[in-house]
Amino acid sequence: MMRIRGSGYRGDVADSVESWFIDKPDLAEKVERRIQRAWKNSVLQKLRNAAGEVSNDEATVAMAK
Repeated sequence: MMRIRGSGYRGDVADSVESWFIDKPDLAEKVERRIQRAWKNSVLQKLRNAAGEVSNDEATVAMAK
């Protein structure tokens, strides 16, 4: 049973979410793929841009010219 407040609430929520994903492995895989895609697009690509690297799309366009 999950506590509403107080000590251990965060752990209870984490346990509940973990159990939910264990019971639904197909959804867990979909969520993992979305997280990976979001990380790549939102964080890594911005870091690459800031570092002056060319994205794969830009490289493809440049090679086509």
